[in-house]
Formats: sequence, structure tokens, C-alpha cells
Amino acid sequence: MVFSMMSRKKADIAAFSVLVGAIVILVYMGKCWPYIFLAIGGSLALRQYLRKRYYDVGLTCAVFIGLFLTFFVDIQWNAIMPIILVLGAVTIFYREFVASRTRSGSEQINDLKSEIDDAQHHQ
Repeated sequence: MVFSMMSRKKADIAAFSVLVGAIVILVYMGKCWPYIFLAIGGSLALRQYLRKRYYDVGLTCAVFIGLFLTFFVDIQWNAIMPIILVLGAVTIFYREFVASRTRSGSEQINDLKSEIDDAQHHQ
């Protein structure tokens, strides 16, 4: 049984904060494209890491670093880009909608308990 480092809500807040901070830095530096791929991928990877979904962290990093390198190195993206995006989308769809239905009851109970504990601490 895998316990998350923090609740889903806290992980979402941390990931969103990193994304906004990265976008602010990119806009300030004037280098939004293609570095935005690293900002989005980094925030998603952080969210997944905090939820202890290590396989998803690796997949997210591979997809977004692949997209970044495709534009940064000026690789012929007509063939590579659709392949990267389709593989990433299929894997994410499978993990979120198919595999999430097979979670055990104890994992769902632990998620609910951590969210209740977080809500009680804020009151």
C-alpha cells in the first residue's frame, strides 16, 4: 500500500505554485518558447511525485523533455511530435481512467482520511 506524501489538494496547490512561478520567471526573462514545456512538465512531475506516482513522473518528464528538445534542437517534428503526444495521451488516459478504477478500498480510504485531516487542521 502506497501512502501519499500529502493530500491531493496540497499537491495540486504546490504544483500550481511552481507552474505560476516558472511562468513568471520565463516571462521576465523573455524566453517563453520552448521553455514553457519544461515549466508545465516540471509542475506536473512535482504533483505526481508528491502523490508518490513515480511511474507517472518518469513518463511526464520523458514527454515534456522530448517536446522541449524537439523544438530546442530544431528536430524535424512532423513525425516525432504526434508520436510523443499520442503515446503520452494514451498512457495518461489509461492511468487516470482505467487503472484508477482498480484502486483498492484501503487506498481510497487513506486518501479520504488525509483530506479530512487537512480540512480539520485548517479550521
